[in-house]
Amino acid sequence: MRLLILPAVFFLFCQQLSAQPAIQTFTIAVPFIRDAPPFMWKAPNSKKMIGSTIDSYELIAQQQDYQLQWYFYSPDKNNAQLLKDYQAKKIDIFLDAIPQVIPYQSLRQVDAYVSSISLHAFVPMDSTLSNLTIASLTQYTGVVPLMIKLDEPYMTNKHAIFEQLSPLLTVRDMTETLTMIQQEKADYSIAERASLSILLRENGLHDQYQIMEPALGNINNIMHYRLGSEFENYLEGFNKLCTLFNTNGRFNHIKEKNMRLYLNEIRHKKKL
Repeated sequence: MRLLILPAVFFLFCQQLSAQPAIQTFTIAVPFIRDAPPFMWKAPNSKKMIGSTIDSYELIAQQQDYQLQWYFYSPDKNNAQLLKDYQAKKIDIFLDAIPQVIPYQSLRQVDAYVSSISLHAFVPMDSTLSNLTIASLTQYTGVVPLMIKLDEPYMTNKHAIFEQLSPLLTVRDMTETLTMIQQEKADYSIAERASLSILLRENGLHDQYQIMEPALGNINNIMHYRLGSEFENYLEGFNKLCTLFNTNGRFNHIKEKNMRLYLNEIRHKKKL
């Protein structure tokens, strides 16, 4: 009798496993050029992408019982492979601005956002601009990283002076931005405050640049999903969780945790 019971129990256990619904998986495409802590950077040992952007979206996915796969691409490339993968329905979600190669008609924007970055002008401490207000920026040449330029259409709380600025020069990232200023090819730049503070500290430049007030505006972390990807089933819950975690400070806590993590990495590198 015992020999008969064991196969029966095993059969029932397998039936229960097969009855469990498969966990939905979505692939999320993210533009990436170089490290941008605390939002996203490559871990020095594992080379795995980490940061507050990834942690925040993974938190929501865990709360809603779905999984994410991450697809990184360079926004300054023609991205032919990105288009092929999207057409093959291998990509479900895009973060930030929609790449030019992707047909925007097949995407829908999510109104809720995971994070909002504060954009500020910054200038060398020994420059004339350091003793002026942001109203004076209109008389000078500015430079901006590509990622901020691409997200400019989604800018909110835009300061009135922003529309009066001369056309901004565009470079790939913040490293090239600093080079432009140091070579006196530009007088100021615009950057996200947290990542700028980390970059200046990492390069020993935090006493050489001044972050100007007030902010020139904010850019909300924009998300678009592909129609037919079934993300619609999670949209209501996603919106509610974004509102909750923005209100109770959970997203800010995640960003601050990653800032500490990256700064600890910097200190560790300096000791080696």
